[in-house]
Amino acid sequence: MDVAHLMQRAEEFCAEMGEEYYQNYAGLSDEFRIVEIVGKYPELFSRETYDEVMALEPDGEDGIDERELKLLRYFVTGNYFTAATKELVEEKEKKEAALTVEHKGEEIAYRSIPVVNANEEDAGARRELDARAQAALEGELNPLYESIFEKTFSLTGELGYENYTALTEQLSGLKLGWLRDTMQDFVRETNDLYRETLDEYAWTLLGLRLSELAQCDIGRLMRADAFDHMFDRERMVPALKDTLAGMGIELDKQENVTLDLESRPKKSPRAFCIGIRVPQDVRLVLTPIGGAQDYSVLFHEAGHLQFYAHMDAKLPFLYRHEGDTSVHENFAFLLQYLTTDPAWLGDVLDKLRIEDYVRFSRFSKLYMLRRYAAKLDYEYGFWPKLDFESARRAYREKLTRTLLFKYSPTRALADFDQGYYVAKYLQAWLAEATIRQHLRGEFGHKWYRNEKAGDWLRAVWAEGQKFDIHELLERFGLPKLSYKPALNDIREHLG
Repeated sequence: MDVAHLMQRAEEFCAEMGEEYYQNYAGLSDEFRIVEIVGKYPELFSRETYDEVMALEPDGEDGIDERELKLLRYFVTGNYFTAATKELVEEKEKKEAALTVEHKGEEIAYRSIPVVNANEEDAGARRELDARAQAALEGELNPLYESIFEKTFSLTGELGYENYTALTEQLSGLKLGWLRDTMQDFVRETNDLYRETLDEYAWTLLGLRLSELAQCDIGRLMRADAFDHMFDRERMVPALKDTLAGMGIELDKQENVTLDLESRPKKSPRAFCIGIRVPQDVRLVLTPIGGAQDYSVLFHEAGHLQFYAHMDAKLPFLYRHEGDTSVHENFAFLLQYLTTDPAWLGDVLDKLRIEDYVRFSRFSKLYMLRRYAAKLDYEYGFWPKLDFESARRAYREKLTRTLLFKYSPTRALADFDQGYYVAKYLQAWLAEATIRQHLRGEFGHKWYRNEKAGDWLRAVWAEGQKFDIHELLERFGLPKLSYKPALNDIREHLG
């Protein structure tokens, strides 16, 4: 098997598919030509290629070592699923991009609903819009989601795996059972703290009692416009440039990166960073909502941007585009949480009275960790048996119980992140707190003002995703993955 040629074709495919993804989710095109593009690279998606890769031996005549072979097997397995579901996914993406709902006498893009609701002060209007959003999801998109999941179940059995969880654990090395149990411990340990602070912020920021909260209120709650005066939109990009400059990174001189911060009606409300050709062409896409959330999201995606942009161009394709994305997300969180760091807030934004915002930011982090813990618990229970009605009930019950406001079963399938990405987010959250402690210990509390810290990060980034998150921590003699450092940070400011 010519592995080198296969990887060259994979690089070409990722560039073409990445451009298509960017155009669609940046709101520049309603097209999503996954069928056409996949069809141009049949050798990447065939059962024959899958079988050949699975039969490869590490360090054999094909010239691939054990680490790369593991990533290659996961890559071609994902491709096989992509090929089988491409028509359904393309139809779903096109329909979602073109879908609109009525709001206050106007038609608005379905994808813009989270942004609109985050800025909607009237709770009744939020509920009306959410009802229309759920109706659109149920009528237009959920039938396609069901077909995609049915196909995924079928393929998993065809390839000889007990279920999708077993496939993911075997091919990716994710310890899903351990992580699920660990995060359920975190949930139990934070139940009282979460209930008290959610009740407090629901009243002070929204004027709602805990019993009155609905899922559609959370975007508005996390919008936290009471802190907008601290986060001027005009200073957002300069603050990012200033922060990166402290680490020896001149954003304006990085010809390989693009920031797309324009508002467009059909632009995805979910910010993203995409490597078209890594590290030569990396793009950050953000739909501004306003206030602290924009800073948080911009810095998160900038973490992805810089990780991509500093990867060694000579790295194998698999270390630049595949690997454990917990590592990617870890560095995204590292930059994101600078915007909640008391030292950074006083230093970069010249904000001296920051205690209230820092406290709220830890509540936000607590909420996200609990939400993703509940999502992992739900997804872990979803895969053994295909039963959409049971899945809807489990989604509603588990997320409602963990987050203390009513979740709608309508979103049970739409609230999945592909490939157990929920677990990768959780691992990244846990690792970030440990990495941040390391940087503070080595370079001081204002490590972001120390070029030596930048040197350390650039050296790590240059290696891409060659190492998984557990290996990364071990390489620097850091403690094993645990929720304790993140919880200690939350309690320090929130308790």
